[in-house]
Amino acid sequence: MSSTAYATPLSLELRSSATLGVLVTVAHAGAAVSLAFTSLPLWVLVPGAVGVLVSLLRVFPRFVSLRHPDAVHRVLWPAGDEWHLFTRGGQELVGTLLPETYLRPWLVVLRFKLPRSRMRRSVVILPDMLDANVMRRLRVRLGLNPPRPRRRGADEPF
Repeated sequence: MSSTAYATPLSLELRSSATLGVLVTVAHAGAAVSLAFTSLPLWVLVPGAVGVLVSLLRVFPRFVSLRHPDAVHRVLWPAGDEWHLFTRGGQELVGTLLPETYLRPWLVVLRFKLPRSRMRRSVVILPDMLDANVMRRLRVRLGLNPPRPRRRGADEPF
């Protein structure tokens, strides 16, 4: 007899994360500082620094503050293999969880395959982004129901 305790939908209402903000800022600052200590010519350093800045400006609103229209601010996992991702811009995306999902007590990275698209979507979750009980339920449910490797179809080259 199977249990229906995990068959109820799990809704994740994500909040912005101060911890992720610090980690992202420190990583980008480290990259910028490391550029300053290289002996590369200026014509290489300037585009490198611009690239680091563009990366920070792209990552912060999508994953940290969740203010970008493409930022996923809500995730719904009904009983089954389909997940529903809701973006700040009002879009609902339906995807399947990929085996590359990373699960640790201090970090969860959900990787999704969207149908009819080669695009993958990631959702980064730190403990300060969810209530402790919801974070625990997510980790337990993922541990009991890990994503399975998909079989490739004839229309998928790799």
